[in-house]
Amino acid sequence: MVSGGLKDRCPSCGSEDVDHISRITGYLQAVSGWNSAKRQELKDRKRYNQLA
Repeated sequence: MVSGGLKDRCPSCGSEDVDHISRITGYLQAVSGWNSAKRQELKDRKRYNQLA
């Protein structure tokens, strides 16, 4: 299942066995391979919805 945001549990089944994926310049990358500073940067990002 794909879900927006960084969640510690699967919203569908409740499993804690989740992997976070980030899209960077068109490529998908597992966040689990990032160092702790890069993961914190991702958590600190603000997301904005663009109004049409």
